[in-house]
Amino acid sequence: MLTVSTNVFEKKVLKRLSIEPVHFEGMYGGYAILLSNWIKDCHSKGKSVTEVVREINRSKLKIRITESNR
Repeated sequence: MLTVSTNVFEKKVLKRLSIEPVHFEGMYGGYAILLSNWIKDCHSKGKSVTEVVREINRSKLKIRITESNR
């Protein structure tokens, strides 16, 4: 079984959420750390990128998400 590194997994989730990691971290440092930790936790629990994106979409977080990624 091929395991995706946490860093690659996080980038895939952020891409699906239409978030550029570099811009997000610069603008929302603490918020980015919180989101990053959430994604890493989901990855360690074996959740898929799609599951994590859905979970974040359903949360009360104020993240601007494009319609094509929902």
